[in-house]
Amino acid sequence: RSSSLAECVGRNEVINLVKGQSSETLIRSIPPSFEAATTRFQRSCAHWWEVASGTELLGECQLELDSIATLLLNHVLQHPCCAPTLRILSLCDGNSENRHQGHSWVPTSVLLAHALGARTAPEVKITIIAGDESSRRRLWMGGTPLPLRGLPPNVAVNAVCLNTRSSLREQLDGPTPRQSFDGGPYSSFAGVRFDAVLMHQGLCFCDAPHGVPAAVALLCPSPVSGGTCADLRGIYSLAQNCTSSDARPVYHKRTANSHLTIFWDNAAQAWTLAKHRCRLARIRCSATCPSEAAGAWEVVTAEGGWAITPQLRCVNWAAADGWTAEPRHRMSCGGISGEATSIGAFLNHVTEVLDGRNPKSIALLHAGLVTGSFRDAEALIMEACSGVALFNCDGDGASRPAMQNGDKRLKATVLMRLGVLPQNRFAGIVLQPQRNSLLQRKPYCDTGSLPFQQEDVS
Repeated sequence: RSSSLAECVGRNEVINLVKGQSSETLIRSIPPSFEAATTRFQRSCAHWWEVASGTELLGECQLELDSIATLLLNHVLQHPCCAPTLRILSLCDGNSENRHQGHSWVPTSVLLAHALGARTAPEVKITIIAGDESSRRRLWMGGTPLPLRGLPPNVAVNAVCLNTRSSLREQLDGPTPRQSFDGGPYSSFAGVRFDAVLMHQGLCFCDAPHGVPAAVALLCPSPVSGGTCADLRGIYSLAQNCTSSDARPVYHKRTANSHLTIFWDNAAQAWTLAKHRCRLARIRCSATCPSEAAGAWEVVTAEGGWAITPQLRCVNWAAADGWTAEPRHRMSCGGISGEATSIGAFLNHVTEVLDGRNPKSIALLHAGLVTGSFRDAEALIMEACSGVALFNCDGDGASRPAMQNGDKRLKATVLMRLGVLPQNRFAGIVLQPQRNSLLQRKPYCDTGSLPFQQEDVS
């Protein structure tokens, strides 16, 4: 198993993919203007449709929504061709309308409407087509969208039922169920093109089963040295019928002459790694699993103290119950398969509805988590990069040219978080015209390869 770990984790596959397809796969670290806009957020508010105050409705998500609103108003609206109108398509938003444990998630389209309404001059007309999950559920069940309160008269929200796996253009032009949020007659969307498309957490792949990982792995580019500390790298299996204090799991690795254990030390409030009861490493946190711990591991020194070792990382090596899945068998919160061809086809569906007349149009397709094992997450990220390459080279994954992107007016860029593990690395995809792009044109391999290599090499 240790040789398998070195073989699978020792390769920097994402960087290799970028180097091999540098002309078509654009991968960038997140620029400051996109940082808050790509942060995961979910707003729970009981009976949100009765709330008239935008500040109260946005709550703890105020920063993220204000960032998205500022991005749209400062970048998209400033071009004369789209002023004084801003047309936005809000696609599915993951956990919207999920009422687990009594929560009521506020649709992204509603949050965005209040954020824009508070920042827009009265003469600017904003139209938001709400294709998020709450609209889809209500319309399919024969219900009507609830009236929204507190919005200024220049902001209109219309509901539409969309399938992200099919042509968005054909659905908007056809007899798609739709209705105004104010309960009035619906507006026709035939031929309408949008200045911006927002898909909140639509590319989040959190479809792995919840539960305790069956195995974790400690990764490090070189053996951790110091005092009595042995080589800590390797795979640690879940100990059956054995738990730490606070009922947390225990992981162990046995070799010919040692027995290493990772357990929760309640007194130290840390996940601790010990060899025959001799503590060698720890990470202080409150996470219920060592692979979910944020922060840096510490290892014991020869003097008996603790030294921070940021290159030591703990990852999920096997998901709960040993679950694993290839990218083509995974499904995002937005209904997109993890296969490169599906991602490429979806990007072309989005291109069909973006307004090519506005040279500053943008599609922000937000990701979120990529759950499952370390290897499954890496494989899915590679597929996302391949899907972007297919789109950028005029292929939509269906063995045919991409008709809407044939003139190369739009380019897709994968946004990555540097210095983090695959579960949180994929931030999303941005579609923009090649000119007037908000993203820097600095090659990703010049800005991001070193952190990934340090973390992923065994």
